[in-house]
Amino acid sequence: MDEDPEDPAKDRGIPEPAEFFRAFGLLGFLGGLGGPGAPAVFDVLDVFGVDADWPESRQFTGHGHDRTTGDAHVSLWFGSPLFDAEVPHVTVFSGSSGNPENDEALERAFGTCPHPDGEAPVAPPPSRPVTLTADGRALAFELWRAGDGERWVARGRVGDTVVVLSGAGTEPGELRLTRVTGPAGFTTPFAPLG
Repeated sequence: MDEDPEDPAKDRGIPEPAEFFRAFGLLGFLGGLGGPGAPAVFDVLDVFGVDADWPESRQFTGHGHDRTTGDAHVSLWFGSPLFDAEVPHVTVFSGSSGNPENDEALERAFGTCPHPDGEAPVAPPPSRPVTLTADGRALAFELWRAGDGERWVARGRVGDTVVVLSGAGTEPGELRLTRVTGPAGFTTPFAPLG
């Protein structure tokens, strides 16, 4: 039998899929969340999430790692898989110190909170302090409440990691944040339910 002909894609200079995705920083999503292709961002950033007692769904909603600058971030969602407003939910964003994505995460969190007059304020209202527990230590965070009082946004620092949280249906001071060492135990928003 004849040997298989060489891959025609190589003749046209088309990169292998792994090379293509690596070039665009997307390789972490190829291997699935628990597999060997899992995002390396967990190796370069202390990522935080809600502790194991959280009764609802846990989802891995995004990450980024710029190898040139060292900036890294991870976003996690704790709540109903299809966003049921009646179910408590919390988003937890962890970002490396100095990462521009930290400010964008805070802006996105403010954007999810309703405002009394329907218009987003030009600047956030004054914050007040709140104590959250992270890795067993009580830490001071900044807290903002939405006009309805139910939704809130909090920001603080755990070591070199900036943590931005937003939520409803639970009080931020009651949350216990723990270090997340990888995406095992999390689903993706694109994963089938059930």
